[in-house]
Amino acid sequence: MSSPRDHVDGAIRQGGPVSSSAPRRRRLLGLDVARGLALFGMVYAHVVPDNGVESIFDGRSAMLFATVSGVSLGLLSGGARRPPRSALPRLARRIAVRGGVLIALGLWFASLATPIATIFDVYGLLFLLAIPLLTLSRRHLALLVVVAALSGPALTGWFAETAAEPASLLHAMTSGEWGGHLGRWLTGHFPVATWSALVIAGLLLARCDLSARSTQAAAIVLGGGSSLLAYSVTASTAETSAAHSNSTWEVLGSGGLAIAIIGALCLALDLAEENGWTAVARLSSPLAAIGSMPLTLYCAHFAVIAVITAPLPLGSDPEQWQSVSLLIAMTALGVAFALLWRRWFRQGPLEWAMSALASPRSSLRARRMDA
Repeated sequence: MSSPRDHVDGAIRQGGPVSSSAPRRRRLLGLDVARGLALFGMVYAHVVPDNGVESIFDGRSAMLFATVSGVSLGLLSGGARRPPRSALPRLARRIAVRGGVLIALGLWFASLATPIATIFDVYGLLFLLAIPLLTLSRRHLALLVVVAALSGPALTGWFAETAAEPASLLHAMTSGEWGGHLGRWLTGHFPVATWSALVIAGLLLARCDLSARSTQAAAIVLGGGSSLLAYSVTASTAETSAAHSNSTWEVLGSGGLAIAIIGALCLALDLAEENGWTAVARLSSPLAAIGSMPLTLYCAHFAVIAVITAPLPLGSDPEQWQSVSLLIAMTALGVAFALLWRRWFRQGPLEWAMSALASPRSSLRARRMDA
């Protein structure tokens, strides 16, 4: 006989409501495609020469990935229904394991001294900080998104100014090898105070039921409106929404765009599935495949860059190794591997390892693809 604990475990694994009668939640294919698009964009930003010009993927792809990560946290913890407080300790342990692994990977990547700014440890830290938010209502999450978007960049700026003061405690705390990691988290390319708005926004999308047409439409309209407003303001004023400026306008512009993309892709893929538009499914399958194993493929691309740049002195011109041909090779190999792997397994190899650490009882059952 199954126990209440087993019911909670099942709901958590499936991303559905924490209920003894919860059905298995249908996978949101649009979310896989959005994640795959974000992964491709980050690889593009890393390996294609920019010639000093910001590309459409710079900053925006990482913000899309952060927002999708927030959605994933929401689905993992009950989807549209908040988990009961009794389930929070088990959820917290699993999410803490995932966050801890990402922090460890990020710190290791940073120690390799590649020309790539690593984001994994920031994602991991944001996972840990999101744990207390899992039981909040949609109204409170929406309020937090607004507060984080407006105050996060200001807090990041204060951290940067304070850390620059030689006599400040924060300067001492962010000095040295390990202190430098704290400095990255507070004032680097991906400061936690600013990027928290994106993860909370993703969590809010999940709590609003991203499979619902109304939520998808609202994401398109509100996210697109926020993005249009931000880019219109910065185009006509001295304000900036540039990639990694970590301004409120960047959060509203790139973050709003991320929300609109998630809503649009989920709507498009759901409509394609319901109406039998097989061409849409075929066209989106490469992005969906790589989006189903982002940890595996991101680590693989990082390893390739680390090997390529290892012989080069620090500070070398990136154009010595960046090229469009490298992007094509990485993308082709990644898509081929993902499509082949998914024929037999539900999860990528590193995704399975992560699940095994976070949920050892369910990892073997999740290893094989459903018949």
